[in-house]
Amino acid sequence: MQLTMKKRVIAQVKLQLAQPMSFHRVLHALKQNQGKPRCLLVGTPIHGNLGDHLLTLSAIQYLSQNFGVLIEVSMECFMLHGEEIARQLNEQDFVFICGGGWMGTIWKDDELRLQQMITLFCRQKIVVLPQTAFYDPKSPDYDSLLSSMKQAISKAERICFTFRDQKSYDFARREFPEGKSYLLLPDNALLFEPDPLFYGKLKQEKKEGIYLCLREDCEGKILPAQKQAFYSMLRQQGYVLKQGSTIDWKIVPTALRNWRIRKKIFEIGKSKLMITDRLHGMIFAVLAGTPCIVLDNESKKVSGVYGLWLKNCPQIMLVQELSEIGPQTISQMMDKTADSQIQPQQRQCYIQLTEEIKRWEKQ
Repeated sequence: MQLTMKKRVIAQVKLQLAQPMSFHRVLHALKQNQGKPRCLLVGTPIHGNLGDHLLTLSAIQYLSQNFGVLIEVSMECFMLHGEEIARQLNEQDFVFICGGGWMGTIWKDDELRLQQMITLFCRQKIVVLPQTAFYDPKSPDYDSLLSSMKQAISKAERICFTFRDQKSYDFARREFPEGKSYLLLPDNALLFEPDPLFYGKLKQEKKEGIYLCLREDCEGKILPAQKQAFYSMLRQQGYVLKQGSTIDWKIVPTALRNWRIRKKIFEIGKSKLMITDRLHGMIFAVLAGTPCIVLDNESKKVSGVYGLWLKNCPQIMLVQELSEIGPQTISQMMDKTADSQIQPQQRQCYIQLTEEIKRWEKQ
């Protein structure tokens, strides 16, 4: 996937601001760890979507605990230097590709970037961390994107796709090449572990108001007029409203990633209730111990993750329309308490992936 001059300059500026000298650090780390299997995490964010940063922190925790030294390659670093990085690798190296909701026809450039990663690292052992695959047959790009993805997967010698919802998993098993590995796993953001002192401080905070976090992009399904009518109803009922988002600054430097994530969890944790149509808005609420009413988005990834991994979580409620959220529902949800067993259950599911990777290490 060729970069235009404009995109190249933007990537260079963002990389310089967020991860100065990152390419040289990647090369240095690869040389330092020659002679043994190396582990790369590719496609990490420096943009402002904190859900993606939460996924990255969780992936770093999981991979570092299970596979030792981890070399991070941001999306911008890959865009600018991916071919050179690929030339430095051998067949024993592992490439983990960040998960999320960027696989399919909604985010075409990201889909093509994922295909490029699979193609460039086809000799390595590739693991795509939990994704939602949304290939819309109504999209004019459906046939071409699905065909090129199949070609990329076919060229990969060893690849394991993990999906966070049943629909994506079934789609992959049906449409993608046979002989590859496809697993069903929770969104890895659910594995994130802030330190105990952080939660101790959060529990001391007074909770008040409703935290509103509704999408403004092409994945949102709620019309502006519907939002305004809903907000008016809440104000008339006397609720304190907090307008928030999981989209932060335009650039989040790597050095500030941990702080921004903890700050967002703390911010949501000080509310009595969260209402959102963002998947990671829902997961931030789980991590913060805040009850959450969640609506679906265009790609159905919210309901997909909720239905498989969070439907038995008492403090999370899925609704189809804003009109379903009235004073009685809000009052009932505000009284819910957090389920402390959610995260241990999700971690158990990753044993299957760990065993698959350990098996590859022996080959």
